[in-house]
Amino acid sequence: MDKAINAQSRRPGIHGRALAAALPLAPFSCFALTAAYGDETAFTDLAHVKAGIWPYLNASGPATGMLLFLAVLAVEYAGFAMLGRAQTCDGQSEDGPTAAQTALRARGWAIALGLILSLTLTIPPHNVSHLEGQLAATGTPPAVAAEYRTVWYWLYYIARYVGFAALITAAAAIALHAVIRADRSANTPQPSPTPARPIATRLRNLFGSLTAGRTAIIGAIIWLCWLPWTVLLWPANIAADTVAQLVWMRTGRAWDPSTHEYLPGYALSDQHPWLDSLIYGAFDRLGLAIGSEAWGLWLLAFLQTTLCALALGLVINYLVGVMRMDWRFCAAATAFMALVPAYGRLMMSVVKDSTVMPFFLVLMVMIMEYIRRVRTGAKLGPWLIVGIVALSVLNAQMRKISLEIVAVTFIVLAIVLVRRRLTSLALAVVPVAIGMIISAIALPALHVAPGGKQEMIAIPLQQTAAIVVAHGDAISPSDRAAIDAVITCPPEQLDDYLTWDPNDEKEIGSADAIKDRCFNREATGGDALRFLIVWAKLAVLNPRTAVAAVPWLRDPFVMGPVYDEGWYVRWGWEEMGSNMILPEYESTWTWADMSAPQKIGSAVYGFAENAPGVSLLLRENLYAVWVPLFVAACCCVLPERRTGRIEVTEQTERIGSRWRNLVYLAPWVLTILSLFLLPGHQTRYTWTLAFGVALIAAVPFLHEDDQD
Repeated sequence: MDKAINAQSRRPGIHGRALAAALPLAPFSCFALTAAYGDETAFTDLAHVKAGIWPYLNASGPATGMLLFLAVLAVEYAGFAMLGRAQTCDGQSEDGPTAAQTALRARGWAIALGLILSLTLTIPPHNVSHLEGQLAATGTPPAVAAEYRTVWYWLYYIARYVGFAALITAAAAIALHAVIRADRSANTPQPSPTPARPIATRLRNLFGSLTAGRTAIIGAIIWLCWLPWTVLLWPANIAADTVAQLVWMRTGRAWDPSTHEYLPGYALSDQHPWLDSLIYGAFDRLGLAIGSEAWGLWLLAFLQTTLCALALGLVINYLVGVMRMDWRFCAAATAFMALVPAYGRLMMSVVKDSTVMPFFLVLMVMIMEYIRRVRTGAKLGPWLIVGIVALSVLNAQMRKISLEIVAVTFIVLAIVLVRRRLTSLALAVVPVAIGMIISAIALPALHVAPGGKQEMIAIPLQQTAAIVVAHGDAISPSDRAAIDAVITCPPEQLDDYLTWDPNDEKEIGSADAIKDRCFNREATGGDALRFLIVWAKLAVLNPRTAVAAVPWLRDPFVMGPVYDEGWYVRWGWEEMGSNMILPEYESTWTWADMSAPQKIGSAVYGFAENAPGVSLLLRENLYAVWVPLFVAACCCVLPERRTGRIEVTEQTERIGSRWRNLVYLAPWVLTILSLFLLPGHQTRYTWTLAFGVALIAAVPFLHEDDQD
């Protein structure tokens, strides 16, 4: 294929057309990378545009601007030239798909990636608080009120989109071409392999077959690199949810997080997983018993950090030892997880999303192994089935949405995989049944109040409330009756909740106000069902209002939010007496104490958030959109590798790419889809995507040989 591509690329038309396209588009890309504004009045008229936007373009000086232009021009010229080669490539690869087919697929995906990913860079987050201290790093401007969305505003965003689309399309073409070449090289036998260097030999031995010793060594390497964060986060980051759980465990009195009213006779609330509450309370009591509550909670954070490092060691050792990934990929994954500061920093946050992480990662490895064994026809083994069930139940008791993701994953596997359909269905149902039995026993025994129904229908509540405010006169009496049975607030009060946001006073912050203050807690299951039917109908009839009512749902999918939980020891629920937890650290509704090490850690992490190169690696969008989409592109572009006992049908022979590997992405795609069900935005909801990045990135390159 390379010879065919190189021969055709010498035709003069390819490079001429690439340069002709790159020259006019490079200025747009430079504009997209540098343009910004500090005040929304910059869009008032042309004079304000000149004064409020244009100075940003040359803020770093003319020399930097010229270097940036030349770099962008070079990338776009090279990328567009590769796109042009797809039209003229007519070579034939040895393993079935023609080089032209592969090149055409790569061109199509490069364009698709450019058009989609440029949206994530152009559309700003809904919440301006995400941008504090990040403007220079992301180039994402603050939110703009409706009165300033003039023609200049739209021209500004169109220019940014065109510039980003051109640059990302070119970069994606280069990246996909590099992946194709690397994959072909890795799967082509070398006639006379050169002797490996000593360091490469040691690394290859380290990332060898799956063993407990190798897993421990890889985990230890990651853990050692995380060790500074266990000091700089002393004693831990303890957010509001965990603070409530600690107070409940300390006092034996729970309150409804929605109404802030105490729940007579209940010690805990199922709005936060009861198992996490028991764990947090145990370490809190341990600290009090040894004379230092801070040491007890630090030990909790330290333990979950250690377990997560070992879990990542298992992930990486499994990929090379079982899935036959190249040791260089696993070495790079180890370095990435060890050195990117978000990972060690986040694991010192005491919250259910970090506490469950080690067990979730092991579960994802088991699900990947289950898929591999089913597809190769290997024996599953009782340990794998029991392990998946046990870990699914454990994860569900520590982070509720884990159970839904796993259950739907196995339903998908039952549909997609030819073999073991009954087993897949059983793995979807059995953990749910066991979880229900455990909850039926544990909740009464531990005096846990059941969670509110409103949490499951927060998005419908929010969107219906917005439609009532905007289009109330057009709603029929029967539909209005179904709504009033569930939503108790009058339209005037709903309007107040929908337009108030303490951060920027321009956009809706979350669904908390509607679901917490307007949901009828006496509504029956039938009332809820009729309400959901009306909601679906009204949302279809009023799509713009429905989308505008939930602006936070776009935040994980646009470039802006950073993996940073804030720097404090303990914050939240001061009105409910939370200052009894670590009383040496004070907090109020708007402020919380940092420890002495945290003051240093916040400065270090703040520098990383804005440091070139590192800054991108801390962005939620990279893991929620960019990596999954690029992985999907590689699955659909790379020629199919047929090994082991995997059946090759006429359809797979015709398609000729590794699209079948997309099944490994099932739990991760469902995790991404679950973000559209959340009543608000917090970056911790996508931690699993960030910590699972090695499993996700490996999907296009997996070898499924039957090794049993």
